[in-house]
Amino acid sequence: MSADEIIEATLQRGYVPTVEEISVVLSRLSNAERKWKSRTEMLENEGYTLRPRLRPGWTPSWVESGEHPLGCEDGERLPVSNSLGHTVVLLITT
Repeated sequence: MSADEIIEATLQRGYVPTVEEISVVLSRLSNAERKWKSRTEMLENEGYTLRPRLRPGWTPSWVESGEHPLGCEDGERLPVSNSLGHTVVLLITT
């Protein structure tokens, strides 16, 4: 099952995904996350650092640790948007 099929089945039919399926879904960045990732250099030039999930070269931490993806910080996707239509992102100052 593709990531999109897993999400659709979970939302529409009450399907309970396996840990492997959750890993597949969470390993892929959302459209909003890809937009933030593309701004990495500009943000770093301004003194900000994106969370690890949004940095170039990111690999899911749960792949090596064996932890459940939902228990890892980088297993949490960005919300799509808030009520004002702005994407929420965690920036860490350096």
